Order: sequence, then structure tokens, then C-alpha cells
Amino acid sequence: MSRGRRALTRKEQRQRKKTRRKLKKLERNKRARSRQVKRRLEAKKIQNEKVSFKRRKLNKKKVLQFILFIILIFVLILFIQIYIKYYLSYKKMKETSEQKIQIQEEVKSVEDENVKALIQDVIAKKELSEDNFAFFYYNTNSKKYYLYNESKYMIAASSIKMPLAMIYYDQVVEGKITLTDKLTYTKESYEEGLGSTTSMYKVQEQIPINYLIEQSIVNSDNTATNILINNMGYKEYRNGIAKYSTIELPPEFYTENITSAKYGFDVCMHLYENIEKYAGLIDLLKKSSEGSYLKKYINDAEVAHKYGSYEGYMHDSGIVFGKEIYLIGIYTKSLKEDSEEFIANLSKQVYELVENSN
Repeated sequence: MSRGRRALTRKEQRQRKKTRRKLKKLERNKRARSRQVKRRLEAKKIQNEKVSFKRRKLNKKKVLQFILFIILIFVLILFIQIYIKYYLSYKKMKETSEQKIQIQEEVKSVEDENVKALIQDVIAKKELSEDNFAFFYYNTNSKKYYLYNESKYMIAASSIKMPLAMIYYDQVVEGKITLTDKLTYTKESYEEGLGSTTSMYKVQEQIPINYLIEQSIVNSDNTATNILINNMGYKEYRNGIAKYSTIELPPEFYTENITSAKYGFDVCMHLYENIEKYAGLIDLLKKSSEGSYLKKYINDAEVAHKYGSYEGYMHDSGIVFGKEIYLIGIYTKSLKEDSEEFIANLSKQVYELVENSN
């Protein structure tokens, strides 16, 4: 007879079922606790991510605030520097303007009757008018002056090259440049005319400032002049030459190449009052147009001057270093006679009048 497994008693069966239920219950509880722990870990992870996100957001905000703060400080410093620069410039310009006005008031108090009579006689004989003639004269020794039609604006032509050169001499004194610094000869700067710039240099080559000024003043080189103007920009150039005037200039002055006897007088006065600063420029002006215009018939005195000629407009202004130093400017428009010869003859008459006055 084979041996088999012993049949469980009912009690044992109940006990086994009870044990299985306990085991299942323990298993369920274990899985429940596992899910609970997992949920807690996930919740904690989400919470940590939220905290990390908030911290990153807060740090990013702080970084942006710091960058904005630095930018604000930089802008503030820049504004202060600009303000100080323009304030000092304005203060200096105001003081210079007040000095010029004071000098001008002194000049106005003593009109030269002899020069006035000469000019009035020339106007009558030559049938000149305020449309085609303007004039200025100022004797630096006697302080006597005479201005005729000084507010009439005409095309300046090359006469404007004098104050243009003065801007560069001012920048040398201010330490911004040296006369040996070089500027680029651009294609846009080319213009036909006198001088040697276009034959000595090619487009895109570097040219020393002192060479450009010499060609512009001595030979009235248009290309050299354009290079000097384009280097600073037309607007800056017109604003720069305007500072030599003691009066308010019309809006057209800042956009067009125009001048007047009053403006020419102010430029020559500024040149004379700062003769040491502009010593190099005055030497060039003495070499300008030798034997022509103001100096054509003046053989025993040096004349520092710059002429201008364009489509019927012809002018010349400068300083005559004779027995008495005087400033003179003659401005003409489409005269019936040769304008250059007219300027030369009138310059000679004024020179002889001044030389023989004492």
C-alpha cells in the first residue's frame, strides 16, 4: 500500500487559510507602504524642483537687477562726463564771446572816417551796391574800424578754408591730434582744382594733416580741403567754424557754404587775437596766392590772407603786417570789371591810406 500525503484536518486547513490571508494582507500593506513612500518621494522631488526653480528665478532676477544697476551707473557717469564737457565748453565759449563782444564794442566806438570816405568814394565811382559789395577794416593799433554791408551773405567759396584750418590748429592745442597724424583720401573727397594732392596720392592712401592744410591754404587745393572736412563730418565742420563768430548766424550758415563781411571780420579778429597759437597757419596764409588779390600791389609788407572765387563771387580777407597791423576783407559779386584786379587796387588804396596816415 503506497504512502500518500496526510489529509489536513479542518483545523489545520482553517489555520493555513488564516496564515495565507495574513500573508496577503502583509503583502498588500507592504505594497501600500511602498506606493506611499514613492508618492512622498515624488512629492518631495517636485517640491525640490519648485524650490530650485524659484531659486534660479530669484538668482536670474538678481543678476538682471545687478546688470541694470551697472548700466544705470555707466549711463550716469557718461551723462556727468558729457555734462561737464559741454558745461566747460559752453563756459569757455561764453567767456570768449563776452571778450569778443567787449572788443567789438570798443571797436564800434571809433569809426575810421578816412577809410569810410575812401570806401564811399569807391562805391560811388564803381557804381557798387549792397547787392554786390561788402567790406571790413580794423586797425589793431588805433582800434579804428569801418564795416560796410557786413550782414550781406554771399557764397564763401575757398575763403572758408581759413577757419577750417583753424579748427585743426585748435585740436592740436587741445591735445586731440598732431599735425603729423594722417587722414584717409577717400573717393568722395576728390575734386578738380589746384594743388598737388591728387597727383601725389592715390585714393585710400593716408595723408598727413599738415600736408593737407598746406595744400588747402597755399594752393587752395579742393581735394585736400574735402579730406579735412570729411574727416570730421560736414555738420561738425560747420558748427566748428561757427564758433569764431560773435553774432548769431542764420540757419543757412550751418547747411550752405556762405559767409559775410562780419563773419570774415570775426574770423580774422580771432586769428589775430590768438596769433601765437596760429603762428604756423599765419605763415601758410602769408604764402597763399602770392602776387594776387590783397597782396598784389603791396610789396613792402606781409599779407596773411585767403581768397575765395566761385561763379562770379570773389572775396579776399586777412591781416596786413605793415607799419600798422590791420585786418581787411573785400567781398564782391559779379562786378562789371575784373574782380581780382578790383580787390588788388582797393587793397593798395587802403594800404597807402594807412601807411600815410601818421
